Amino acid sequence: MLTLGENDGSSYPDIFQTYKDPITASVSVLAFFLSSYVFFKARKDAKIRDVLEYKSKLREWADAAIDTVSEAMYLIRLDPSRYAGFFDKRHELMWRISSLIDRGRQFLPNRDREKYGQQKGMSYRGFRHPVLDWLVLAHDLCQEINYADAQENKPLTEKFEQCRKKFVSEIQLVLDPRAELAALGNVFLLDTRQQNILDKRGYAEYWAIREWLANRKEQRTSERGPDKAAVAGSI
Repeated sequence: MLTLGENDGSSYPDIFQTYKDPITASVSVLAFFLSSYVFFKARKDAKIRDVLEYKSKLREWADAAIDTVSEAMYLIRLDPSRYAGFFDKRHELMWRISSLIDRGRQFLPNRDREKYGQQKGMSYRGFRHPVLDWLVLAHDLCQEINYADAQENKPLTEKFEQCRKKFVSEIQLVLDPRAELAALGNVFLLDTRQQNILDKRGYAEYWAIREWLANRKEQRTSERGPDKAAVAGSI
C-alpha cells in the first residue's frame, strides 16, 4: 500500500511528490484547471466567431438574392415598349441570379451527393438545398419575361412574388434570427405588454391605411377595368 508521496512507477507521477508543500501543490492544481478552462473557452469563442462570420456572409448573399428577385418582379410591371433598356435588364437579371445560385452553393452545398448525379462535378452532385430551388425557379421565370409585349408578363408577377416569399421563408429557417435574438436576451423581441401596446396604437393606423388602399384599388378597377388596374399589383 502506497503512502503519501510514494510512486508506484506508473507514468502518472504523484503531484504531491513533485510538490511536497501542500500549498504549492494546490496552487499548481488550480493553475492547471484554470488554464484548461481558458483554453476550452477560447476554442468555444473561436467557434462562435466562425459561425457568426459564416452567417454574416450568408446573410449578405441572401440580401443580394432578395434584391435581385425583387428587381425582376418589378421589371415586368413596366411596359417594354416604353423602356429602351428592358431587354438588357432582363439579360442582366438572368446572369445575376445564375451567379447567385452558384455563389449560394458555397454556403448551402447539395445533399446526398453519393446518391444522385455522379456524372456531374462535385458541387453539382446530389440534390440542391431547398433555399436554392427558389432561385433556380426565379431564373427560369426570367427566361419567360417577354421583352416586347407587357400583357404576356402579367401572369409572371404572382410567380415572382411567390418565389421571393418562399426564398425568404427558407433562408430564415437557416439563419434562425429568433435564436440569435434569444441569445441576445430577447432585447428585440416584443413581450406581451409591448405587443398589446402596438396592437392598440400602431396596428390601428396600419389597418386604416390598408382599408384606404383597398378602396382606392377597387375604385381604380371600376374606372379603368381590371387589366389596367392590375399594373399597380401588390406585395
